[in-house]
Amino acid sequence: MLRSSLPLMVASLLAVTGCGRLLYETIHDAGEGGVDAHDRVIDSTVDVPADVPVDSPIDVPVDSPIDVSDDSPMDTATEAPLDTSREPPIDVPSDADAGSGTLAIAVGGAHSCLLRDDATMACWGLNFYGQLGDGTATMRLTPTDVTAVSGTQSVAVGDGYTCVVDASRSVLCWGTNQHATLGTGTEDFSEHRSPLNVVGAAGAVELAAGSTFACARLTDGSVLCWGETDFGQLGNGVVAPGASGPVVVDRTVVLSASAIAAGSSHGCAVLATSGRVYCWGQNSSGQLGDGTTMTSALPVRVGSLTNAVHVTTGNVHSCALLGSGSVWCWGASPNGQLGNGTRIGSVTPGPVSGLTDAASISGRGGVTCALRRSGELVCWGDNLHGGVGDGTMADALSPTNVVGGAATPSAASGGSSHSCAVNSAPLSVWCWGANTFGQLGDGTTAGSPTPVRAL
Repeated sequence: MLRSSLPLMVASLLAVTGCGRLLYETIHDAGEGGVDAHDRVIDSTVDVPADVPVDSPIDVPVDSPIDVSDDSPMDTATEAPLDTSREPPIDVPSDADAGSGTLAIAVGGAHSCLLRDDATMACWGLNFYGQLGDGTATMRLTPTDVTAVSGTQSVAVGDGYTCVVDASRSVLCWGTNQHATLGTGTEDFSEHRSPLNVVGAAGAVELAAGSTFACARLTDGSVLCWGETDFGQLGNGVVAPGASGPVVVDRTVVLSASAIAAGSSHGCAVLATSGRVYCWGQNSSGQLGDGTTMTSALPVRVGSLTNAVHVTTGNVHSCALLGSGSVWCWGASPNGQLGNGTRIGSVTPGPVSGLTDAASISGRGGVTCALRRSGELVCWGDNLHGGVGDGTMADALSPTNVVGGAATPSAASGGSSHSCAVNSAPLSVWCWGANTFGQLGDGTTAGSPTPVRAL
């Protein structure tokens, strides 16, 4: 699939804003159109033990990975003992799966969106591509209503685009279409400031938005993906060109999904019947969790995990929430993304330290957050921009309490350079981290390592 020139886009954006080098560096760090520069990738030449079990993956090698090597060690010696408890799964609404009457918050590289419990929406932050859905390309420093859609059931925020499920269970997207992320059947390299219908995605119940691709889970449990597939991230066995309209993730494996996630260049799904987790796409850092570093354009099983109820993905790591309340992560961990107290990556799942009572999880870039059953919000990982929310900018290698107004929210969304949370009674929105484009929604462009109120 053809790609537009990132330098050209940046040059155009600089011309519009006049923010100079700081603007370029912030776009690059924030993930608008690319991998977080500070979520460093483990080199793909890691030796993997021959006795690591893999459930019949069909691997598609990629000759020229675009990863940047990292000095962080990769643990491939043994697979940590897995939590196989069979406690009944809990109902876990995610930032990308909100039904009518459910608050949800979602963050992208440099913009954020709120789904209210009355099924209305508001977005704020960078709007260069029209990703805020207000019909303009004007950056918004405070939440701005999205009036072009109504009856919104689910929202997902990608890098430069936004997608929703409306009241009829159709999928609508707006923003940049340079990687066919809008799913309209064409890749027109244009910006669309008004919602467009994703072709062939009727009956959607959940959305996941990656950097250059998006996915939808349908009522029958099937998963559709569209956009870029240079690493097989659409899950249909194809590596490039991409798909301008939805294709079905291999149904011989992902027959009935109950949750989905989309990262930088890989996707994941939880199976409803067994709670097993399957992932597909780029795998040079072990983010597929199958014990290898081989990219796969078809879903491969993540270790021997069962009883998972939710999954979330970052740039080069992934995490799953089990019905017991424990959280397991895998992939690269140069900034503590695996939450186990170290910077050591792993090609198989391992438990997050001290987290046994999680009710929901959400991650993006190099940050993952978990809402505990007690109501407390904890985050961990890359804290260069203050996205962990603990008042510092030091990497959090294990779960760390978010402070201030977001300490006990109703829902939260961890992001690549900023994160947000929403409280239901009374309604309030709090965000923290980078804010060059107003993505914190507090009316300023000043970043904050502690939560500031957006609404």
